[in-house]
Amino acid sequence: MLKRNWKVIGLGSLSLILVLVLLLSGLQIKSFEPPKYKLVNGIPTITVGDPFSISTIEASTPDYTGVTSTIVQQALNALPATGGVIQLISPTYTFTATVSRAIPNVTIKGMNGTTVNYNATSAVFSAGSQVGWVFEDFKTDAGGVTCAADTVVRNVNGKTPTGRTSAYVLATSDATALEKAQADDILSGAADDVKINAALLTYLNVTVVGSTIHSNGTIKVGINAAGNAVVNNISLTLPSASYIWYTGNSNAVDIAGNYTHFTFGHINAASATAQNGIRILGLGVSRITGTEVGNLSGGANYFHNACVFYDAANSLGNASTNFVSINNLWCTNQTPYGIDLTSASGVLTQDYTWDIPLISEAATAAIRVGNNASYQCHEYHTFNIGPDHGASTGLLADIMDHYNNINFKAWIASIGTNDVVVRATAINTNIEVGAGATTLRVSGTTYILSNHSYIAPGEIRTISGTLAGVTPAGIMTGGSIDNPFGRTVRVVSVDIEITTQGAASGSMCVGIGSSATTDYATIFSVLPTDPGTTYPYLYNSTKTATYGVQTNPINWATGAGNRYLNFYAHVANAALVATYTITVMGN
Repeated sequence: MLKRNWKVIGLGSLSLILVLVLLLSGLQIKSFEPPKYKLVNGIPTITVGDPFSISTIEASTPDYTGVTSTIVQQALNALPATGGVIQLISPTYTFTATVSRAIPNVTIKGMNGTTVNYNATSAVFSAGSQVGWVFEDFKTDAGGVTCAADTVVRNVNGKTPTGRTSAYVLATSDATALEKAQADDILSGAADDVKINAALLTYLNVTVVGSTIHSNGTIKVGINAAGNAVVNNISLTLPSASYIWYTGNSNAVDIAGNYTHFTFGHINAASATAQNGIRILGLGVSRITGTEVGNLSGGANYFHNACVFYDAANSLGNASTNFVSINNLWCTNQTPYGIDLTSASGVLTQDYTWDIPLISEAATAAIRVGNNASYQCHEYHTFNIGPDHGASTGLLADIMDHYNNINFKAWIASIGTNDVVVRATAINTNIEVGAGATTLRVSGTTYILSNHSYIAPGEIRTISGTLAGVTPAGIMTGGSIDNPFGRTVRVVSVDIEITTQGAASGSMCVGIGSSATTDYATIFSVLPTDPGTTYPYLYNSTKTATYGVQTNPINWATGAGNRYLNFYAHVANAALVATYTITVMGN
């Protein structure tokens, strides 16, 4: 029988044959490429690490193998432009460059014990200016991470910020042990402004936990270290129960920039030479929210200019739409102003809403807007102001605009109860008082208004008051009224009601002119104050039967024109009491 001999073909030969077959069949062999990312709960996610590490927690092979900045950067670059998650699964990573990418919504997470080292100087990761980044659950060397304004930091370097999540957390010297343990740094209780300012410029988004901040210098929110340039997208958040004790001789807080947010508790003048609680140097689309500003410790320590001061002369920004909300400006009777929107020079060109429920004891005025010919205001300010307690002048607002800008309107929207609300010398100043505050001071003269001083064209308004007789003859008590409307109006009629009889020979004239002490007779002429009939007795200026001489509406001007409406008693008439109602129409 014929026998055949079989030879065993080695594995190497089989491999060679297989390759030859593939080549002959036209197939190509490609190198292995890891997947770009996988979706975990709908979120693009990539794992990066060393699969052979005994500390690796991930059971499966990582998507990108390696523990260098090059590999992590490749993984970050593989995420879609909408962002995603980079999961670090190994215990240690060694970088030779900062890992970053200009896309939003990136989360970089470690595992418990993950450490990322670079050169102890540069950041291991940087969010740049991107929004929506999160750093979580890893440690770094001294280089740390670089955050944007809204970057969230959780359990990085073993610390979790308390209170509002922030890029960087400082604890006051009197914070709790837990707050200090979780903070990124601790304030010493002396010159705390230095660390706060440095943190703001580095991290942009800073939260302070604890109670008391001791500051000898100015805390600068949204301003560079030199104090001469804006830093945008910055926020400083202090607890509502915290106190800034300011012992310096300038401003407790300077604030500027676009999209700047400052939230605080109490700002206290703890110095006999402090100037302003908060100085605003220009804000855009920003918010200031707090509880109290003033000399909360009492005594000789107080802010020598204002609790809140807008410094138009040194403004660092001109954007608009801002909101200032402070529960209480607690001024002493030595602090001149609660809110001061004046300056030696400069143009205020921003829209502001001031929500201040209470201003207490401002020495000169609770609000001052404009004080000299160099100052201009071109935009709208809305004041939602509560009662002014104990101000020595009784003024809630002192609104002056020496340029008489037609674009300037200041509006007191909610007043509460107060005897004297506003002194205004500005043209086109719209001043509306609340239901409980109907007394208005205009250029030093007091009037009773039913609603507000500014009157629109064609609008009908009445003002009322009480007259008392005088000895000797002259302008009656309460009887010289300076036009309170800030513009020329037309007097439609004047009604006088005699409530207490005067002298039998007494009479009065009523009219409009340019002097507060002159007898005018353009509305009533020789009206008898003893009509010899039952009281009360009513006179109307448009009816000749009641001594009226007004046949048409009479212009009541402002400024140097015929601005005074006078009630003049021709004889001594101390017993006389009367009331008046003036009906006007806007021109």
